Amino acid sequence: MSIEASQYVNGEWGDAASGKRAARENPANTSEIIGSYPLCGAKDAQLAMYAAHLAFPSWKAMPWPARSEILHRAANILDENREGLARSIAREIGKPIGEARGEVKRGVVLLRYYAGEGMRSSGEVFPASDGKTLLYSNRIPLGVVGIITPWNFPMAIPLWKMAPALIYGNTVVWKPAEPASITAFSLMQLLDKAGFPKGVINMVTGTGAEIGPSMTSDRLARGISFTGSNNVGRKIALAALESGIKYQLEMGGKNPTIIAADADLNKAADLTLSAAMRFAGQKCTATSRVIVEEKIVPAFTEMIVEKAKRIKLSDPLEEDCYLGPVVTQSQHSNILASIGSGNNDGARLLTGGKKPTDKPGYFIEPTIFDKVGVNSQLAQHGYHSGG
Repeated sequence: MSIEASQYVNGEWGDAASGKRAARENPANTSEIIGSYPLCGAKDAQLAMYAAHLAFPSWKAMPWPARSEILHRAANILDENREGLARSIAREIGKPIGEARGEVKRGVVLLRYYAGEGMRSSGEVFPASDGKTLLYSNRIPLGVVGIITPWNFPMAIPLWKMAPALIYGNTVVWKPAEPASITAFSLMQLLDKAGFPKGVINMVTGTGAEIGPSMTSDRLARGISFTGSNNVGRKIALAALESGIKYQLEMGGKNPTIIAADADLNKAADLTLSAAMRFAGQKCTATSRVIVEEKIVPAFTEMIVEKAKRIKLSDPLEEDCYLGPVVTQSQHSNILASIGSGNNDGARLLTGGKKPTDKPGYFIEPTIFDKVGVNSQLAQHGYHSGG
């Protein structure tokens, strides 16, 4: 079934001001279109910021327990719809269904945890040298907060950012990453049912280049939280500094796993492959290089290559899926280009390195190189991170 997603501004569903839309294909089967979404622009983002600005005073004034009740209600609604959300994640971004279910469960836990914050202390009292003086602190919301989230954790990361912002009295404008737009729409539909007042949460879909500047430079913005690439994160930081708003960034990594000589090699190989290959390595915490003590290199290399060769590529909706496709054609092309650069730089390809001929989607064989130069592109850069 193809889904026609909408933007969500001031409690209303609608299309982009431009009327433009884009399609999302199933990365495991590119002949299947799973839906389309609005390509919002600066005007849509500005309307969303204004709606959040108008909603802020009454949301801020709402008693903490009342905000807590809405977040609890949202958690219950998500919990009741766990399987549908998990399947949406698997179909749209190629995350194995088992991991997708775990992510949805994490999102429910996050909502419940921050709902609990509404029943806890919101400040502290301090001793004063003057017995007639009361010294205390209180948490004051910033105002309108922009939330920009990645495609690789389309449920957990948005809730991780939105739930604390909301319980402390901020209003939110959320821009999900384009490859997760259909899942974002499904999540926003459920949050809408929880009963948030109009304008408290707003969602605009589309490109970061069109929407992002409005979220950092708009005079109504008071903060922004971003998870994504290093290049975009740096631009957001500079724009936020220029605008004088608070910002928080979570960006990509180039993470090593270190194997010591006294390690259980069988367990080390399993854990390394899991960290590198699950969800096709599309996590900012994924292992992209392995540093091994010299005397165990031959044994560890033989073991991990044999295990990698046994990994099955499969549809993310299959219950035993370990390794599915990468998320988009551009991600697929970038990874294959990186593999090509490894071959050109003199690294030794031990296994994999190609697109399988029997799969219709964006699949790549489990790939391992050794003899990688420290200054090579493989060692210095990576395409594994979704944010």
